Amino acid sequence: MLAVDQRPPLLKLVSEALGTPENVVGAEVGLLKGLIADALAGAVTGLLIDPFLGYPRVLSLLPRATGLLLTLEDHRFETTADGYRRSGLIRGWDVDAAVRAGADALKLLVWYRPDAPADVRTAQEALVRLVGDACARVDRPFVLELLLYPLAGEPPDVYAHRFPDLSRDLVEAFAARSFLVDLYKLALPGRPDGVREWGGTLYGLPDLGDAMARTTRLLPAPWVLLSGGMPSDHFIESLRLAAAAGARGYLAGRAIWWRAVEAYPDIDAVRRRLNDDASRVLQSLNRIVQALPPGPPASDWRVGTRGPAPQEEWVR
Repeated sequence: MLAVDQRPPLLKLVSEALGTPENVVGAEVGLLKGLIADALAGAVTGLLIDPFLGYPRVLSLLPRATGLLLTLEDHRFETTADGYRRSGLIRGWDVDAAVRAGADALKLLVWYRPDAPADVRTAQEALVRLVGDACARVDRPFVLELLLYPLAGEPPDVYAHRFPDLSRDLVEAFAARSFLVDLYKLALPGRPDGVREWGGTLYGLPDLGDAMARTTRLLPAPWVLLSGGMPSDHFIESLRLAAAAGARGYLAGRAIWWRAVEAYPDIDAVRRRLNDDASRVLQSLNRIVQALPPGPPASDWRVGTRGPAPQEEWVR
């Protein structure tokens, strides 16, 4: 699956390319998202998009065979006085609104530190339960993306060293079936710059493979790998490792299309790179997924009619 719901990285890229403030480049970011979808959506089984910048641009470009995933979280989060993050939904947007817009599945990103104060952890967990309950009520799959983050003043080497343990605790925090998660979207359980095979000194790829196998055993639902913006060759290698550890695919964006959009504002160059470099990355990723052994039978999910539609028009 292809992620095109990113907002801050694209807003920053377009703003700097045009020399304009980020708050006035929404249309240009939407154009880029449309270019990505037009070039790549036919090669994936699902496309993840945000509701306001991307959705209007990609809806008419999405092949009928490609599922529509809509994101729920606001990219702006609250930061507490001691540096911990609280996530929230996009204002004026929720599961019901996404279903009316034709979503086949919903995605929520939650920032989480297992060592955060109890009130911060409880708030993040409550948001996940709120969305899980809402997705179950409307019979749509719930995709939960879990991300760690460094604290202000936390030395990068200390954070990188702790990352595998924090990743383990993060997964454990949301492994209960009561969260009603249908698919987890997870990062490599180590910082890429700490991987020995990629020039780091902290952990080897076999160590991370063992950690991902533990994740597979722990979780009550399948999981897929996110790229976190790592270089495409590292992500391909990571997916190969994750697949061997039990991951069921990928849901990634920047590792696939970032080099293409870096050519902005040269739209022709963006198109060429999407059709060339990005397509080759997708082909490599898809070969790994296509070689996976069959998983358990899929649930009989209802697939909604694209675009606003009343509930009685849903079809199986």
